[in-house]
Amino acid sequence: MFLKLHRGVGWKEVFKNLLQLRLPVVGAGCEYRALAALRACGINCPRVLAYGERGYNPARRDSFLLTAELADFCNLQDYFAGHRDARLNPVRKWELIESVARICRTMHAAGINHRDFYLWHFFLDRSRRSSDRLGASALSLLDPHRARIRTPLPRRWLCKDLGSLYFSSRGLGFTRRDILRFIRAYAGPDLRRELYRNRGFWSRVGQRADRIARREQTKSKA
Repeated sequence: MFLKLHRGVGWKEVFKNLLQLRLPVVGAGCEYRALAALRACGINCPRVLAYGERGYNPARRDSFLLTAELADFCNLQDYFAGHRDARLNPVRKWELIESVARICRTMHAAGINHRDFYLWHFFLDRSRRSSDRLGASALSLLDPHRARIRTPLPRRWLCKDLGSLYFSSRGLGFTRRDILRFIRAYAGPDLRRELYRNRGFWSRVGQRADRIARREQTKSKA
């Protein structure tokens, strides 16, 4: 089991987020609702065992979320990093790329914006045999603690999720062909049409990934 406890964040944190045009996360309720929404659209995620909150003041509200633990799973960031030197079977890699893309497409079609959408929040079931196909059922999506649900999702929110995911894939040996495979699985089979009609959107996804990279470099130098 995995327990998350949320204490009151205080008005300072609430106002800081609002001034940055962000909705503050003031408890476990956001993740509880997001996990329910993910399960409702068929995406694997941790099973909720218990949830509770007390208090009406958003700055002082206490809450908790208890979920089932994922046994024998590893996150995709570590999985791909572990195969950089020992080449990963291309078919295996392509299955995972397409599975992540389909999960992303399903999530966004359901109006769910993860807002913390990195490869290390995808967990792979390591009990699958090497001969098994790695469809979306082999992956679980974790930590939607900042998620927002709205239909339809504004394109800038889609861009933020996809940019974060793209950033977290860098340095793991993915090629341009792999990226195009992801776009086709996410947007539809007509890749040429997608890149022509939405080239501005995909350019902004790359720019978003670049901004995150610069921000992380600044943090590391501080």
